[in-house]
Amino acid sequence: LGARNIPLSQMKMRLQEIRPDKPVYLYCQSGMRSGRAAQTLYRKGYKDLYHLQGGFKKWTGKVKAK
Repeated sequence: LGARNIPLSQMKMRLQEIRPDKPVYLYCQSGMRSGRAAQTLYRKGYKDLYHLQGGFKKWTGKVKAK
């Protein structure tokens, strides 16, 4: 609930969709784009950021099946 799919290329234009008063969880396929997104958000004043290192390719936890 409340998740947003925001491509890195649209991040600066869509910052108003990301609440600075809530935790922000970032991930992408490899972790590279989400890492850059985290840096951008941090520079914009977001502090409660979580980044999935290695991206969802490295994820070993549970996933929801369709």
